[in-house]
Amino acid sequence: MKSSGEAKLKNFCDGAPSRAFGNSTEFLTLESVESVLATHTVPPLYIEDYIDTELYVSHGRSSGTSAIVSTGGEIYGQSPSQYPLKYATPECSSPAELTTHMRAGEIIMNTALAGLARHVGKSDVVFRRSGNPDVYRNGRRVISEHSLGYRESYTSVNLFSELRDNKSSILEINPEAKFFADFLALRKIIDGAGMVADGHYSIAQKPGAINYRKFGEQTTHGNKQPFAQKEPSRLMVNSGEASKSDWQTTFVVSLTSLVLRLLEHSTYPGHLRLADPNRAVRDLSKDPHSLVRLESGVQMRGIDMLNEIVDVAIEETVLAGQDIPIYEEQAAYAFTQFRNDLDTVSLADNDVTALADRIDWAARFRDLQELGATSQTITSADTKQMNRDLRWSSIKNDPARQYYHEMGHAVLARNLQIPRVPQGTRAKPRLEITRRLQAANELSVVVWDTVMSTQRVKYELPNPLSTDIPTMRGFYK
Repeated sequence: MKSSGEAKLKNFCDGAPSRAFGNSTEFLTLESVESVLATHTVPPLYIEDYIDTELYVSHGRSSGTSAIVSTGGEIYGQSPSQYPLKYATPECSSPAELTTHMRAGEIIMNTALAGLARHVGKSDVVFRRSGNPDVYRNGRRVISEHSLGYRESYTSVNLFSELRDNKSSILEINPEAKFFADFLALRKIIDGAGMVADGHYSIAQKPGAINYRKFGEQTTHGNKQPFAQKEPSRLMVNSGEASKSDWQTTFVVSLTSLVLRLLEHSTYPGHLRLADPNRAVRDLSKDPHSLVRLESGVQMRGIDMLNEIVDVAIEETVLAGQDIPIYEEQAAYAFTQFRNDLDTVSLADNDVTALADRIDWAARFRDLQELGATSQTITSADTKQMNRDLRWSSIKNDPARQYYHEMGHAVLARNLQIPRVPQGTRAKPRLEITRRLQAANELSVVVWDTVMSTQRVKYELPNPLSTDIPTMRGFYK
């Protein structure tokens, strides 16, 4: 898709244009920091008060609760002192660029949360972007389940673009909605971040958080929608699986982009609809080789279902003469390698060698093995393993990132610089407009597709893959 936006979004239904990609992730500070904030013993705190001045650009949707940073991304919360905080990347023009901005977001959030800790008199900051299960001792729950949000956004126009304003019950009977939800359920085999669960090791962080047959706006655990068409051209995926691996993150987003072509062209293989995707996720979380049941009653391995879906996606795009983005072609090739390597992996036999350098649930399992654990003992009954597991998402002294680096898949290079705003999306002109209005003390509101001045002048940026700068009164002729 050209940067000028000449390829209209409607072409997604009969072509294969490029997409814009985005991500938002929730972050937590130490419980002690949150408890101090909750006591109201500190002065009112605003987000811009603890962000590095070199990173801070302006407020976003409102002063105090959101901040635009130099990458074009946004830090935001529901109130100045309400946590978790969230970081949203700018729109990116490729999955690889998105991955870079996600890692930069981690660094930005780490510095922001360190500033918050200093504000409340704490020296150490550990934040989590993963979860833990309910943990029971002698029939009593001693640790409550907790999980953080992780969402992906894709430029996509499909039949959901027209249905988005209808009630969730319409989507719940829509076969296309069920198809894509089934793919997201099966995707746990690939995007799972791993977790020490109560009684076993789980390859998924959220095996019970999402209801793959509900499409409403529920926010309670176990009822979160698998995806939603938020605007006519933006599809949001709820995953909850914030990966450490650059390879895995890029792969998952690229593969999802490829499979979305099936929805956009209404060519998803309908015979692969799952009988119960929620049950499938639970089974696959215990064993990635698990069989899952189709509505027809046939049982297949989840990975074999994914393989057929990917094959059809390639047939419906490349073989049909459509020029898909290179990252989607690479994802199809990478999937073949992943599937072959998965066949050599067995949690029961404590062998994750083939995937431990790329896939989080395997690397996490390997990390716990280094403590002397086995598949029979990796459970929440071992508090030492639980402690190690809960600190898996810490940036500081992270053994997983070091392990990936040693294996040749650098996840967070020590010398990673904060990237500049993406040059091929509307993030670039949006940030430029924001800077100019901020310098003139005329900035009112910044949202993804609009910047508003205090003079009530709107600068609209409707196309996420256009770098055109709308006319700015007083700045541009």
